[in-house]
Amino acid sequence: MTEIIQSASEEWSQGWNIVVSSLVGIALCLSPLPFYTLIVLAPELAKTFGWSQSQVMGGFTCMTIGLLVGAPFVGHLTDKLGARRVLLPSIILLGLGMMAFSLMNGNIWIFYGIFFITSVIGVGTLPITWTKAIIHNFDKTRGIALGIALTGTGLFGFLAPAYTQWLIDSFGWRSTYIGIGVLPILLSFPLAFFLFHDPKEKAAMLTGNIIDVSKIPGLTLKAAFRDYRFYVILFSFLLLGALVSGIIGNAQFILMGKGYSAQSAASLFKGAGLIGLSVIFGRIIGGILVDKVWAPAIAFVFMSLPAIACIILMQSNASIGMNSLALVLVGLAAGVEYDLMAFLVSRYMGMKAYGKIYAFTYAAFGLGAGVSPVIYAKFKEASGSYEVILNIAAFGFILGAAMLLLLGRYRNFKGV
Repeated sequence: MTEIIQSASEEWSQGWNIVVSSLVGIALCLSPLPFYTLIVLAPELAKTFGWSQSQVMGGFTCMTIGLLVGAPFVGHLTDKLGARRVLLPSIILLGLGMMAFSLMNGNIWIFYGIFFITSVIGVGTLPITWTKAIIHNFDKTRGIALGIALTGTGLFGFLAPAYTQWLIDSFGWRSTYIGIGVLPILLSFPLAFFLFHDPKEKAAMLTGNIIDVSKIPGLTLKAAFRDYRFYVILFSFLLLGALVSGIIGNAQFILMGKGYSAQSAASLFKGAGLIGLSVIFGRIIGGILVDKVWAPAIAFVFMSLPAIACIILMQSNASIGMNSLALVLVGLAAGVEYDLMAFLVSRYMGMKAYGKIYAFTYAAFGLGAGVSPVIYAKFKEASGSYEVILNIAAFGFILGAAMLLLLGRYRNFKGV
């Protein structure tokens, strides 16, 4: 388990299948699937049922609660049973959960309940499972391998607004949820079933298909709780995840407040589509850089840039080009943060309890990401604009990015 493949080309010749299946799986996992589609569906649901903007965004909060409930359990199962045995059933359940939204009758609590249940049963599709196999099998090119796989969220974020709007315009919002729910079942599951195999994880299995963690280098969860680096990573990504997701979750409304139509704000060049495209570049650029440069320094640069975006988005007379630049800066940060979270956990905490440690980190990130769209919307409803919350966010981006500079040198875990 501790042997490292010396050649970068050997890493890819033996692990390409993991990266390819993870790319599609992460594109259609619990994080982007409901998030990017609800951004487009929110105005439609508000119009149909008379819900307020903050009520619709409250679905993200229920999703976050479900994630907090399920993530630690999934992290434990992933470390004990292996990623593949956790994610395969979760892919099917996630698809069915998304389809269940088509049955809503206007009761907001049914909407919230479906969000909660779907997040609990679909949490095994999150990068908690996919990234563990990538980190197991990539060392020299770990950053770019993670970057390529995690571009899945950006790809879906780029394509989802147009796909979702087309389904709404052609078939209505109920059929749209069916069209969204079938995606992981038809695309993600077959690739994961045939391609997602971790030979190093299998080599560590004991009788009964339980992983022998004593053979795996790194900190235990208990040891991680005593390490200040764990809390730096956790709180930094809680804050940064909240700030980024708050802007993305309200991007269409922010642009509509500047005079854009719902259709143009959701198009491939504005709103989540433009953010999704820049997320892709952020994933790749960030992945390449962290293989060559100290990762916290890369984090500081990329995660500070959205402060500029906040200033631009506060300007009512900003041009299309400047608004687009703002969304690109946010998208780049969103792209880098996913790469960095997995990369930093592996370099500073090791792999012994990666699933559990990453699950706690991701849960903190998810808490911020899930609650913040509602907070942004509440600020807007209270003040009539997003100016106050964007001012707060600009400061928060600098603070959250600077925290990661406290991590110090990478830990020396043999075989990680």
